[in-house]
Amino acid sequence: MKSIIRFLTFGWLQARSCIFPAVIFITLAISKYVTIPFLSRYDFILLVCVLAQLLMILFKLETWDELKVICMFHVIGLMLELYKVHMLMELPGRRLEQDRRSSSVQWVYVC
Repeated sequence: MKSIIRFLTFGWLQARSCIFPAVIFITLAISKYVTIPFLSRYDFILLVCVLAQLLMILFKLETWDELKVICMFHVIGLMLELYKVHMLMELPGRRLEQDRRSSSVQWVYVC
């Protein structure tokens, strides 16, 4: 009997750990087909993810310490991305060039 309870507890904890990824995937699917006026797709996804995170804190599915770890992970990731972009901008023989036909900016190698 004890092993059945442990098995069910394990299944319940695994299902709880899938809530946030399920929210993300459902939001990605919905945002592909549903457009909200004056709100871009990725802003909508960000708002849904932040709301889901707040609801998980509110319903005690996640602790404040876990939220702090997630935030620190994102801060470190942002710093690494900013460093990477900064290093790419300083490579010799590279410069930014704007395409005259569109408003896109792209990296080109100067020979």
